[in-house]
Amino acid sequence: MDVNWAEERVRRVDAAAAAKLERAQKTLEDGVQIKRRIIEELRPTLLDNLGLSAALEWQLHEICNRAGLACEISTRKTTPRSRRRSRSRSNGYCRALTNVLKYARARRVSVDSRSPTGR
Repeated sequence: MDVNWAEERVRRVDAAAAAKLERAQKTLEDGVQIKRRIIEELRPTLLDNLGLSAALEWQLHEICNRAGLACEISTRKTTPRSRRRSRSRSNGYCRALTNVLKYARARRVSVDSRSPTGR
C-alpha cells in the first residue's frame, strides 16, 4: 500500500520514477501470490475447513493436473471427530503429494487413506 501511495504521488513529478515504483508494486504482488500458493500447498486451508478427504482430493488433482499425471484417490468421509484425529497425519499426506511432483517421476498417482495406517 505504501509503494502504491508513493507511486501515485511521484507520478505527478517524475514519470520514470513512478514507472519503477509501479514495477516494484507488481513484483511485491507477485511475491505475495507465490507465498500464498506455497503455504496453501504445504497445508491446504481445506484441511481445517472440510477435513482430510477434501484436502487430499483437492491437492492430488492440483498436483496431477499440473504435472499431467493420472490420479486415483480413495478416502473415507470425515466427521468432525475424525478431522481432529487426522490432523496429525495431514501434513505428511500433503507434503508427500508435493514430493511426488518434485521427485518421483511418476506417471500415475494412487492414494488410499482408508487403511488404519493411512497408507
